[in-house]
Amino acid sequence: MNTLMNRVGRNCIPSSIVDLTLQGADDIGLDLEPILKSAGLPNLRAEWKRCAPCQISRVRFRPVWEEYINTLTSHISIQEGRVPYTQDDDWLLYACIMNGKNLGEVIAAQIRFFNALGERVGKLSLSCSGDEVTFALDMCRKNQTVQAQIVDAVTLSCYHKLFAWLIGKPLEGLKITLVYQPFLDEEILKDIMDFPIRFDAEKNALVFAKEMLRKPIVRTYRELVEAMETMPFELVQLPAESHTAVRLESIIRKALLTRASIPTLEQAADLLDQSARTLHRHLTRENTSFQRVVDKCRMERAIELLDQSHLTIDQIASALGFSESRNFSRVFKIRTGRTPSAYRQTSVGRGSRQLLM
Repeated sequence: MNTLMNRVGRNCIPSSIVDLTLQGADDIGLDLEPILKSAGLPNLRAEWKRCAPCQISRVRFRPVWEEYINTLTSHISIQEGRVPYTQDDDWLLYACIMNGKNLGEVIAAQIRFFNALGERVGKLSLSCSGDEVTFALDMCRKNQTVQAQIVDAVTLSCYHKLFAWLIGKPLEGLKITLVYQPFLDEEILKDIMDFPIRFDAEKNALVFAKEMLRKPIVRTYRELVEAMETMPFELVQLPAESHTAVRLESIIRKALLTRASIPTLEQAADLLDQSARTLHRHLTRENTSFQRVVDKCRMERAIELLDQSHLTIDQIASALGFSESRNFSRVFKIRTGRTPSAYRQTSVGRGSRQLLM
């Protein structure tokens, strides 16, 4: 798993990561040639040996890095006598954590999940001290090696990215600690994590502001499923804090998907850790309003239900929080140009989202 912060350009990866991948693959006997060819980089190894490094896009190099890290993780697990962690384990984890209302609940669910797997994948823990919390990862390593350091650094980096993505903002006061001596060049580790690292620490851990645990989860399970197709290995810079409208949309979509009551302006503001006046001001600055965001989310969900379910119009209206189906039909027609019944009769679902642009 990985998140890579690139300090040499938004679209290209540092040469240190290419060096690490090519040399590391040789060390564990991984033949990268097929994956290099499929990634459109068939001559990369030869060019690198001639000391003529070229700039490589993150998107192109991502599958190469993914193959290396996956194989390295399995290689270490087998060496330590464990069953390798699989993608199926990840999907079960994602399903568990998305019931959390805030980051603290998500982390608690992760800890319970890892405890259920035993020492097969290590142990997670969360502790508080003053205004800081420590999210620790104990992989129960038999030996501290360069390869283990790479995997543990990448895993912590992935957790960092996942947490920030779930709450739609960076983790404040972030510090990273590793139990290892700096086996790798510190610049390489910075290219992987792009945060100051303290070595020879008691724990492999992310240390950040305690108040971040209260931050609401602004993503839905569906968004997580889509993001996880690439995010664990996406070689991209962590985004800045999401726009308020985007975070609000995620909260409303989550309510609609779970058939919970759509939050009021005041309730949504509380979930976003701000006042109703501040929320209104931010939405105005982004050329939208609370009601427009609610209507947009409702109509997107309406189209999904019309396309993918056999619910009646009355049932869909109720699921979307409308007191009467005629109100739903009126809003739907304003947004799409058709009544819900007409849409269902004429649409096969393709390009349906374009109706809401």
